[in-house]
Amino acid sequence: MLTSLRRYFSGQVRHVVVGLILANLFVIALVAVSLHASYTQYLERAAVISRNTNRLVAQSIHGEIDRIDMALLAVQDEYARLRAAGRMDQPGLKSFLKHQQERLPMIDSLRIADARGNVVVGGDEASTSGITIADRDYFLVLKKNHSNVASSGLVISPPVLGRISGKWVLIFARSLSRADGGFDGIIYAPVTIEWFNQKFVELEVGPRGAVVLRGNASRDFDLLARYPQAGFVGQTKVSPQFTALITAHPKSGTYEAKAGADNIRRIFSYQAVGNYPLITLVGLSTEDTLAQWWPEVVKLSALAAVFTLLTALGGWLVVRAWNARAQAYENMHVLNEELVRDNSARRQAEAEITRLNAELEQRVRERTVELENANKGLEAFSYSVSHDLRAPLRAIDGFSRMLEEDYQDKLDTEGLRLLNVVRTNTERMGVLIDDVLEFSRMGRRDMQASDSVDMNRLVGEITEELQSAAAGPALRFEIAELPLAQGDSAMIRQVLVNLLSNAVKFTRMQPQAIIVVGGQAQAGENLYFVKDNGVGFDMQYVEKLFGVFSRLHATDEFEGTGIGLAIVKRIIERHGGRVWAQGNVGEGATFYFTLPHAMGSER
Repeated sequence: MLTSLRRYFSGQVRHVVVGLILANLFVIALVAVSLHASYTQYLERAAVISRNTNRLVAQSIHGEIDRIDMALLAVQDEYARLRAAGRMDQPGLKSFLKHQQERLPMIDSLRIADARGNVVVGGDEASTSGITIADRDYFLVLKKNHSNVASSGLVISPPVLGRISGKWVLIFARSLSRADGGFDGIIYAPVTIEWFNQKFVELEVGPRGAVVLRGNASRDFDLLARYPQAGFVGQTKVSPQFTALITAHPKSGTYEAKAGADNIRRIFSYQAVGNYPLITLVGLSTEDTLAQWWPEVVKLSALAAVFTLLTALGGWLVVRAWNARAQAYENMHVLNEELVRDNSARRQAEAEITRLNAELEQRVRERTVELENANKGLEAFSYSVSHDLRAPLRAIDGFSRMLEEDYQDKLDTEGLRLLNVVRTNTERMGVLIDDVLEFSRMGRRDMQASDSVDMNRLVGEITEELQSAAAGPALRFEIAELPLAQGDSAMIRQVLVNLLSNAVKFTRMQPQAIIVVGGQAQAGENLYFVKDNGVGFDMQYVEKLFGVFSRLHATDEFEGTGIGLAIVKRIIERHGGRVWAQGNVGEGATFYFTLPHAMGSER
């Protein structure tokens, strides 16, 4: 038997170890797959951002070139009109150029060169005297192709150093015709490379991103503008990935390559600028793109490492527990025979315990019935005694009054004082008997439970009576909204009368007596409280507060019989509630009690 148990536990330990190893391998594989998917997602998102940004760049440049071309066409038409009229109004033409130029903030100027290449007029104030562009490629192309309608449209030059501005510019130009259709010069608009660079700066491509404007394949992909500035304008060196992809897809595409200008690896997208011989490229740095991926690598790797450590620790604890369990089973096997021998004795003991418990429960029930009967008898006796004492007490009070009225002149001062003491204590005895009777009635009286007791109305009526009885404005009640309760309205009114009367009594020495009444609905019951700023009490005597005839103050300080709070406790307990108090000497007291929710108002 013991050998079989050892074999069983040894096999279980092996299963646990193998299971933990497989779990760790699974978690590591899961982390690797998740990181690879996240890596791919970051790169794909960067490619999408690059494409979307590039479309915006291409559309923006296309729109600006369209505006420039519209201005060039407008000048063509104006020039043709003047030629057809047989007059060339130089100042008027200059004004027209200036007007068109003002509408195009991206151009450096609008200028006209004659058929020999001499710049004759411009829309700006720069001097054009002696300036010739006869050797410029764009001039020669337009002059050569003027008669060919298909080839005489808009010409965009390579980057050239402007002979008037001294800046690197791109020239946008169209040819001008004589009245007979012959070549009569060109209208051209230079746009600085710096303008393109400034436009690219506004794009959010990250600290290592790049935006490039190049010519298309017909121009050998010459570099026209770049942000950040790197490389020489006009150079035609491009990556093999770009060359291979644009050959297959000349309009647009996405690829990843290391830029030759600054040796930074980027995710590029390229986009043709409409039908113009231009291409825009937007590149997002791979390093910037993966900057948010690396924290995921660290976090998931750390989680995997923690998981491995925890599983290793857990495995060690499990193996240790299994070994301890195996040892325990061995010990149990040794003890099992002794337990079998002791089993009959245990069953006999259990039977005896069951019998004794049944006897104890029966005796408790009998003692409870006896106690309840004794309590009822005591209450009936208290009621009877209190009721029977009223007759002789009335006789004492009546005879002492007659003695005071008929023999006042025959009694000396001490006799009158003693007679007054008798009458005063008779009155106190009467009040005490009334309170005892009331206390007894509260234990025997049938409850007239109401589904809904308006606590606000009861408190309002009682405080109005107490306020009327109080002398002066020194008494102030602060009453919050109280939840509806369930119970005997008359009994609950008695609780409030006793608590509020006590609060008024024990605050009468204050220059400003403040009594606060509040309450709130809680789970299963309503909580109410009466708080005052009176003389308070010492919390070490709190258990005596609700006892019969218990008083914490002398009768010559505050009147009372010590029955009021006992009545409060009895009424609240008959409603299934609780009552307690808190206070400090000289700082006032707060009395709390609970009552059931009104029907239908449970929360």
